[in-house]
Order: sequence, then structure tokens, then C-alpha cells
Amino acid sequence: MIGAAINSFPILPAIEREAALRFASGPTRRYTPGEALFNVGATESPAFLILSGRVEIARRDGLGRASVIVVHEEGEITGEISQLAGRPTLAEGRAGPEGCEVAPFDAVHLRALVVGSADIGEIVMRAFILRRTELITEGGAGSILIGGASDPWLVRLQGFLRRNGYPYTVLEVGTNPDATATVEKFAVAPEDLPIAICPNGSLLKRASEAELGICFGITPTLNAASVGDPMMVSVLLRLKSSRILDEYPNLAVMSPAAMRGPPTSGLSTLNWRFTPASR
Repeated sequence: MIGAAINSFPILPAIEREAALRFASGPTRRYTPGEALFNVGATESPAFLILSGRVEIARRDGLGRASVIVVHEEGEITGEISQLAGRPTLAEGRAGPEGCEVAPFDAVHLRALVVGSADIGEIVMRAFILRRTELITEGGAGSILIGGASDPWLVRLQGFLRRNGYPYTVLEVGTNPDATATVEKFAVAPEDLPIAICPNGSLLKRASEAELGICFGITPTLNAASVGDPMMVSVLLRLKSSRILDEYPNLAVMSPAAMRGPPTSGLSTLNWRFTPASR
């Protein structure tokens, strides 16, 4: 467990922090105690290198339940693998009791850091992959699906989220008090099940995979700069050629042949998604 914690939340030595700052996307900023650095569902939210103080990271589900995941210390970088593509955040970050000073790294500059500094890049990629995996396997973050356990529609939505490496929790109607209370609160009729609750609290009834992808930020926003982004390709090729995935056999990297549909963004130019490997 100690080794896993070090890999998931590494502390960069002073010399590596100085090297990383050359890739920052903006000036350093001081946050007051309790001030939000980013909220759940925020798009294009940067990762932050903590120069002083602490940052508290909490996961929050669609029902508003929150729990602290980790408290980042000086020298750590916030974020997980989805931030390399500027996708919506799955957690929220707030300055600790003493406040904090941080340097921002938006998606473009974060990718530049990974490619431009081999040592720091491998540390960051390993940490981001492990953090994403922990969000998926431990639950309590991402979306909530509510319906009958054997409902084919629910099973299909689960498969869609699982293939895309998106964390979710299933609450079964009739056996889970939170599921029952939510159905009653929103006056959901049986024919409208299953429902999906996004991290920002919005609700979808019998959603299609396309609707789910848009609501959860899985479907990317296309632009000429991101499609076929050579920097993103370089990041993925470096990951593929490194030993990171060999060191963590519980992770599977899926190729385009394993997925349906053409690549749709810089991150999915090779359409690789990080998901727990099948047991």
C-alpha cells in the first residue's frame, strides 16, 4: 500500500518542480483557505503543481454526497488522466486550512510537460493512470445509475461507461433507500427507468449512449486544433513504449479495433481508454 500511495501521489523534488514550472500555462496564484480551485464537472480545468500549502480533493456523486479522497501536499500535482484531454473533472479541489500557492497546467501545457520532460512525464502519467483506476474501482465518484438490476437498458449503459473508463455507481430500485428516495423526489415513472444522474446533479431518463456521453463529458468537443493533435499522439506513444503498463497488469489499454466508431478527438486519435482489466 505504501508503494502504491507513492506512485499515485508522488512528491516532486525541488529541482523537478523548477523544471516543471517552465511548462506552466500561467503565473502562480495564491488561494485562500477553503477557496475552490476547481469544481466537479468543470471542463478545461488545469492540473496544479502545489508550491506551498495543501489542496483537499473530494469526490462528489450526483446526489450531492461528498468525501475527501486525498490531501495534496507541497510538491504534488493534482489531476488524473482525463485532464490530459481537458475533459470534465470528476472531483473538486479546495485550498487547505492554510491556503495554498499553485502553478496551473492546462491540457496543452500538461501534455507538453509529459512529452518535454521524460522523467517528470513518466511520474505524472503513472500517477494519473492510478488515480483514474482508483476512482473507478473504489466508487463514490462520477455518475449514478438507478434502475432494476436486470434491466437490459441499465446493463447497456453500464457497459458503455465501463468501456470508456468512466466511474459510476448503480443503485437498485426497491432495495436501495437512496434509489427509492431519488425516484420519489423527481417523480420518475417506472417506464422512465433507468435514470442517470450526472455529477452536476442533472437527471436523464432512459438515456441513449450518445446522451449519456454528452452529459458526462465523455463525448469530446471537436476543434481543428485537437483532432489528430500530434502532442497527444506523442503522449500516448510514450506511454505505450514505457514500462508503466507492464508494472500495473490490472490496467488494460484498448486499441481502436476493440472499440466501435472512429476516433473523435486528440485523446482518442488512437482511441485508447484506461479501464480495469477483465478478471
